Amino acid sequence: MTTRIHYFLIVLLIIAFGCTRKIQEYYNQGIAKKNIEDFEGAKISFTKAIEIDSSFAEAFNQRGLVELSLGDYVSAYADFCKTKKLEPSFAEAYYNLGYLKQQHFEKEKSLFAVESGQILWFELDKAIELDPKNSKYYFTRGSFKSNLQEHKDAILDFTKAIENDSNFADAYFKRGRELFLLSEDLNKAMEDLNKAIRLDSSISEAYHFRAIRKLQLNDNYGALLDYNKLIEICKEFDYRYYSALLERGELKTDIKDDFNAINDYNIVISKYLHESENKFGFLWKDAILGRAKSKYNLKDYRGAIMDLDILIKVHPEFSDAFAMRARVLWHSQFIDKAITDLNKAIELDVKNAFAYYLRGMIKIDNGQKESGCLDLSKAGELGFEDAYKIIKSHCL
Repeated sequence: MTTRIHYFLIVLLIIAFGCTRKIQEYYNQGIAKKNIEDFEGAKISFTKAIEIDSSFAEAFNQRGLVELSLGDYVSAYADFCKTKKLEPSFAEAYYNLGYLKQQHFEKEKSLFAVESGQILWFELDKAIELDPKNSKYYFTRGSFKSNLQEHKDAILDFTKAIENDSNFADAYFKRGRELFLLSEDLNKAMEDLNKAIRLDSSISEAYHFRAIRKLQLNDNYGALLDYNKLIEICKEFDYRYYSALLERGELKTDIKDDFNAINDYNIVISKYLHESENKFGFLWKDAILGRAKSKYNLKDYRGAIMDLDILIKVHPEFSDAFAMRARVLWHSQFIDKAITDLNKAIELDVKNAFAYYLRGMIKIDNGQKESGCLDLSKAGELGFEDAYKIIKSHCL
């Protein structure tokens, strides 16, 4: 009888060892497939491991990660919740839930059960409680807070991420961006952007924000170099590439490098030629306006009018287009048409300072001093500082 029991126990041990070995094989297969981005295959392997051992927390966690890569957020959420239930002290499970929510909360609000009064990033709070030295956790919580406009709290989290990892390039970038958006300690913001770029020269947005800051400091050449790098990094099919081309074109227009500005505008206009009314239509719209400005600078008034006529036909609500066309018409001696366009520009946007300024200039030039000075005063109120220079010389 004792021999039989021993034999039975040995058989059970062999079966258990075989099952454990099989579970590990499926799990290892899943990891290998995940590493080569065979996410469907990885999911199958992790599922087989789970079918043998339904308490294998890490298999649920890994399956959730591949489901996240496959865009199956509902299944990923369920697997991360199961991981947390099986192993309540598993920080990564809380983090993955928090990361999923941070990335997809706006699109998938119905997926996330948030109790009344509960902090949206409570899973990330728990992950940090379990693993307070993990810089990734602070970074993701900071990104979540940033998305929800909690900029000051986001800065604290990015700072904590940097304290835990002094080479965390993205954390420097995001802290610099938050400081920039808050207009707080802009010198520190610049330091962070510089540090991010030194650590990782591929962070395109860091160049973008640094270019904007350099423009504020009147460092046009420095900004131009950053736009050049931004365009070099971004792919041609990437929206950011065309947005950067547009902004570089606008900078070149401002510094009177108009021939090269027109080259940038032409690329953007060609890309969005048949998309002028879609969600990226503003790129086409602003590129046409910019090209018209550069043509005006080059005294190609006819070309500028042609661009503005097309722009106004497609976007009859665009106040700046009417104001710019009025500017070209004035210099072409079509005074009445210029005034008509400026009236329309102001009707469409009562805060269009340039339209008031230009109308005031035209009126003074044509003997309507009192009315013209009132327009200049309005332009000054709206922030067009050059208006006050004309008021001093013509209205006092």
